[in-house]
Amino acid sequence: MTSSLPAQRLSAVAKLRLAMTAVVAVAIGLFTHDVWRIVEAVDERSYQREAGRLTSAIVLLGETTAAEHLVIANLQQLYHAVSGAPDLRWIEDHFWPATVLDAREMGFLLGRDGRVMAAKGNGRAGMSDVAEDMLAAVQPLLLRLQADLDRDLKTQAQGDLHRGHYSHYLVRLGQAPALVTAIAIAPALARTEMELPVPVLVHVTPFDAATTQSLARLASLPALEVAADGAVPEPGTARLALNDRDGRPVGAMSWIPDRPGARVLEAFLPVLVISVLLLLLVSASAYGGLRRLLRRLLGLEATARHAAMTDALTGLPNRRSFEAAFAEARGTPGEMFGVVLLDLDHFKTINDTLGHAAGDAAIATTADRLSALGSDCRLAARLGGDEFALITGPMADKRALAAFCTRLAAELARPMTWSDRRIDLSASIGGALCPADGETLAEALASADKALYWAKEGGRGRAETYDAVTDARRLESRIARIAGDRRTPERRAAG
Repeated sequence: MTSSLPAQRLSAVAKLRLAMTAVVAVAIGLFTHDVWRIVEAVDERSYQREAGRLTSAIVLLGETTAAEHLVIANLQQLYHAVSGAPDLRWIEDHFWPATVLDAREMGFLLGRDGRVMAAKGNGRAGMSDVAEDMLAAVQPLLLRLQADLDRDLKTQAQGDLHRGHYSHYLVRLGQAPALVTAIAIAPALARTEMELPVPVLVHVTPFDAATTQSLARLASLPALEVAADGAVPEPGTARLALNDRDGRPVGAMSWIPDRPGARVLEAFLPVLVISVLLLLLVSASAYGGLRRLLRRLLGLEATARHAAMTDALTGLPNRRSFEAAFAEARGTPGEMFGVVLLDLDHFKTINDTLGHAAGDAAIATTADRLSALGSDCRLAARLGGDEFALITGPMADKRALAAFCTRLAAELARPMTWSDRRIDLSASIGGALCPADGETLAEALASADKALYWAKEGGRGRAETYDAVTDARRLESRIARIAGDRRTPERRAAG
């Protein structure tokens, strides 16, 4: 009885389906990824434009503040009021009242020596109106502003001096960022008449609600606000970090950005859906063709495998299948089973007298009888010619194996009919119990072959099981008999 080896892998058709599904999924994923990258790129460019508008709005706010001061201030008179012998009374009586500062803003006049000569804060003039901690925070910045302006004025064309010179800075004052506008108090003097360092007018505007609204109008950004320190950005908002001139963060602004990528996605969505449907259609068609091709290949492979493992005349497993079945049987620990060899008796006579067709019929009939043995036979194989081999089911001991071999001899000793002629069949059988009589296939076959030899010696049509003691005794007896036959007639007579 033949047995098939268990499948150890997925069927090829299932693997093909899995591969095609993976290809389609990867293709759809790549296409979707490309579309999403386009959407992200469009949104990123939109963010860069909005961030650029916000940066420009901050610069514009500083320039507007500077321009207001320059229009209000009499630069020539202010220059003389803060240079040489300072006229602080004129500054407090005339300049500060003409300079409009609300309660949130501050103004400073910086002399050539870098000291704060006058200040205005909380809507009133006077140094006392500006908090000391604010002065301490602004003082280092004021000195840097003066140095920057002096450096720029050295290279500025004389014709531009009457317009004034200003710079803007982002700083952190207290818990919030602020915009600082610095204006050089430099009237229209010849370059040789200008003394450096020049006095500086400084205007400080905190980034409060009013400033934020002004920036929102200038930059056309909805819901613009100063981001709280350490706050996690809200989903769907954009953020721009505010840094001072040394790159240190002073705060951040957040707003609701435009999302043109969503509109691009809406435009791409029909194309995406159509592309996916076409891809699925092409994949289904390709899968059907590949599946048919694969089934044909699998059929050819199965045919080739069957031919490689099967005897062409009888359909029984061949020697290769027998070797695999033996290895499988030996893989069960503690199990004993039989290896049986058999030869048809007088097979050469059948071939010589009745022809090879009759011999083939005898072999085929024997194969059919072996295939019908049932569960006692794990596998029956044709090794070649009239030689067959069997692997039995589990055997308790040698007596059980001997009984099986005896029944097998009786089953095979039945005549057959060929071309209306009766042909008597019989077989000589030798069995070995594994692993007692052989742990390897070669050892088991050698033991079974010895038992087969003694079955033929006993008159054919018989069954023998291998026993090492009996085999040794028979071998000694045969050697002695052969030695006796070789003595000369004189010696035999003398003996």
